[in-house]
Amino acid sequence: MLIFSTRMPVRAHFGVSEFLRLGSEWLIGSPHRAFDEDDFDSDLGPGALEEITVGNECLLRGWLQAQGTCDWAGQRHSWTDQKGATWITDFGYARTENGGEVAIRLHCSQSGPNPRLPASKPPYLLKLLERADALDSDGPLTIGSGPRYLREEETDLAEMLLSGGTEYLPVVYLSAVRWGSEPPCSAALLARQLRGMAHVVVEPSRQFSLRLRAATGGTNPYLGAAGIHWPRIEARPTRLLPSLVGEGQVFHDEVVSIVSRGMLNAWMPDRLDWHRLRSQLSIERIEGLHSQGEKALDEYAEAFDREVAALKAALADRTDEVGRLRAQLDESRIRPRSGPGVLTRPNIQDYYENEVLSIVVGALTTELERRKESGRSAEVLRKLLDENHVQCRDWEREIKVAFKGYRRLERKQRKLLSELGFCVEEDRRHVRLIWNGDERYAITIPTTSSDHRSGQNIAAEIIRLLR
Repeated sequence: MLIFSTRMPVRAHFGVSEFLRLGSEWLIGSPHRAFDEDDFDSDLGPGALEEITVGNECLLRGWLQAQGTCDWAGQRHSWTDQKGATWITDFGYARTENGGEVAIRLHCSQSGPNPRLPASKPPYLLKLLERADALDSDGPLTIGSGPRYLREEETDLAEMLLSGGTEYLPVVYLSAVRWGSEPPCSAALLARQLRGMAHVVVEPSRQFSLRLRAATGGTNPYLGAAGIHWPRIEARPTRLLPSLVGEGQVFHDEVVSIVSRGMLNAWMPDRLDWHRLRSQLSIERIEGLHSQGEKALDEYAEAFDREVAALKAALADRTDEVGRLRAQLDESRIRPRSGPGVLTRPNIQDYYENEVLSIVVGALTTELERRKESGRSAEVLRKLLDENHVQCRDWEREIKVAFKGYRRLERKQRKLLSELGFCVEEDRRHVRLIWNGDERYAITIPTTSSDHRSGQNIAAEIIRLLR
């Protein structure tokens, strides 16, 4: 079963020879492998197919050159561990007039039933590719193990990335949280686990998010949410809200799970498929032997058998893939729906955590109080409220406490206003509060209080605006 899959661009200097050398370096340098330098043929050329067996390990290598302008090469390593599980790593390479690319796919087949599959993690081949400086840029981003931290002036880049600005790997966009809040997960740890599978991009500030909102029409992730944006807009972006998914390791694992499934389901071009390469090499061998006539009859039959074996192996892989996808489909059909699903969420941003959900829940609660306890509509409303319980800070109480006995705007009020999304503009006599940069939601308060009721009046004005 396929448990890891990726495809990445490579630089012009990384040719077939470098590709084959990297594969042998991977096996020779590993303390877990039995290969040494004497096992490899350094003169493997175009049209060649090599098989190396050492103990319970087997390595297949091949190189196909088509019309002098296209190079295909592949390496397949397989071995069986002490628990009886068979591990297969496919390492593919292709270079055409449009550039070069590599693919890494890891399969694991277990002899008996096992409810838990091995975790998807980056193979060591990725580290070797990085050390060799072989990986090319993916659109505006470089492929590496660390997150990409955006700068305040890079809103155009952020807008491009949210619109499918990459060609190979998806973008995991981590939006900024409010001042004083903790992000839902570690960007560095997430980038390390998604190495070679996704770019992790981190937003610099909440102000950046507000500017990006104007550029994207409010479709950008915000307030700590993560957006998974697939290459070339091939699929609808996935948005994860900490308030619904959870935070910490739960949020981290959910992002990794979605990206991994997406990469496993991604289409792999024939030029990077091992079975396709082996089949083409066998066809070339058969055609060459056929031209020699009866003298090469035995070799012809052997090459034909290889072609049949390659096709059977490809069919087995496709059958496994169909079974995996069918299991995913069955699981999605029987899985109970989680989270709010009766209403369609409008294309509108929360101005504070769970704002939209809180407004809906508040309206449902008010309506429930009007209904008869025994009525059908009351029962439906109670069920909706039970399934959509929202926990959020009591902003009204905090505002009243913060502005009680107001004399002038101090640090505690500024901190609270910042958490609520207010921008503060001051002059000598007045302070202007603008909610989330939207001039429609703005109030003016005095710099200093005129009487003991000023704080109460200011709190009431802010609460009215939030409502």
